[in-house]
Amino acid sequence: MRAVDPDNEQGRLAALQSLEILDTSPEQIFDDVALLAAHICEVPIALVSFVDAERQWFKSRVGLDVSETSRDDSFCAHAILQEEVMVVPDTHDDERFAANPLVTGDPMIRFYAGAPLITDDGMALGTICVIDRVPRRLSDEQNAALTSLARLATAQLARRRSANALQESEARFAAFMDNLSAVAYMKDPDGRYVYANRTLRARFDGADVVGLLDSEWLPPTAAAEVRVIDARVRETGAPVTSIELVATPDGEQREWLTLKFPFPSAGSVYVGGISFDITEQRRSEERLRSIIAEAKDAFISFDLRGAITEWNAAAERIFGLPREDALGRSLEETIVPPDLRDAYRTAIRRVASGEEPWDESAVERTALRSDGTVVPVEITIWRTEQEPERVNAFVRDITERTRARDELRASREALADFIESAHDLIQSVGPDGAVLEANAAWREALGYSVDEVA
Repeated sequence: MRAVDPDNEQGRLAALQSLEILDTSPEQIFDDVALLAAHICEVPIALVSFVDAERQWFKSRVGLDVSETSRDDSFCAHAILQEEVMVVPDTHDDERFAANPLVTGDPMIRFYAGAPLITDDGMALGTICVIDRVPRRLSDEQNAALTSLARLATAQLARRRSANALQESEARFAAFMDNLSAVAYMKDPDGRYVYANRTLRARFDGADVVGLLDSEWLPPTAAAEVRVIDARVRETGAPVTSIELVATPDGEQREWLTLKFPFPSAGSVYVGGISFDITEQRRSEERLRSIIAEAKDAFISFDLRGAITEWNAAAERIFGLPREDALGRSLEETIVPPDLRDAYRTAIRRVASGEEPWDESAVERTALRSDGTVVPVEITIWRTEQEPERVNAFVRDITERTRARDELRASREALADFIESAHDLIQSVGPDGAVLEANAAWREALGYSVDEVA
């Protein structure tokens, strides 16, 4: 008779599978448990059995050659339905087992006692069981001993589960660290590497640095600088961020932004570290600084409080204020004319709060020089996702453009006045012959008003 499934069968099977114990090789601890059970209970057969979905599998066995049997015939499938030891003194007298193939045939079971292996979360995964070919009973001492052995086996399963969880955690950690673009490592109290991720190995020609000191694989100068920072981490017990210069195997000097942190372990302090190669970023920053420094337009940066954080040579020239005097000053008080300051404050507040987006189109305004005079300028303002708290602006002096525009406007107005006051009849016509404009002499001679011509 097949036993009914426990109420928590799906969770129980999942817990059993998570242990990864089925179909594994013998282990001394479980063999010892089975041997002790057979000896204490004075029986020829003892098993450490796990009840799978359709079979019972024996992790350890004494006095039995087979490694598994069908769950349909399993005594242990009945035993896991209760918390205490299940004892069957004589299978011939128990209707559940009298016709069982394991009773009527090999191994000719007449007596069975099984203590369930129940995890802390209530999952009965199997049993430690004892079997005899003749009817019998367990003494109270044997029953208690079998229960104790079940607890011992269950404790071993808990350790196995913890070990599996740790192994999975370590595998996830290794996968995460190996896919970082940064190099990551850990050193023991003597400074020897105990861990290095795949990125470090790849950046340094596959070097296996585990077990090595810095001096055994880094250039002397770099190794000495690294040791100084490591010592500071151990002495202060606090993280340290620094810039380290370490050459790659091809001799190229690279700049690394490094965060190192203490990692206490067994009374000692290990040092962990993550280093980002910022060489190309620094080179890009240098190129940008060079471009900004040489730009003909003023480049100004300021934070959302309005404090100036960058002020190039062109800004010095346009506004008449040295860079060292400009940095940290309020942008509003430095270049915004008094009559525009209310509008400036409102705009900054609305943009900073997200009420309005940044308008990155060029606009023409007047700006204040250090001597109190104003200058017409064209301003383009933008922010980047990388530095959302920083606002950048290119400011172009458009004095000449404004002067030329004013002169052109004045010339057009003078020409219009000349044509209007001329004694000759003057008109302009479109492609279709329609009169577009006509001067006073033309209108008077032909009898038209200004509105009629327009």
